Amino acid sequence: MCHRTILVCRHARDDAAISHILADGELEAHEDAEKRLMTLTKVPEADLFMDRDQLVEMAYDRQGPKIAYAEKDRADND
Repeated sequence: MCHRTILVCRHARDDAAISHILADGELEAHEDAEKRLMTLTKVPEADLFMDRDQLVEMAYDRQGPKIAYAEKDRADND
């Protein structure tokens, strides 16, 4: 669940066919990557009150802060 998936593919998925290259060299369809993301972030694939698009967005929102760049506090460096 790299930054390209979370930051770029999230917005390009409606306009392009996206495949991800896995560590073993295999290709994974973006829809399958989103299923893995939902599992990783503990977002259910179905819900009575939210449609799938809303659930996928929730998974992206949960993963974003985990991979985001954050500067260390200067006090930590002293």
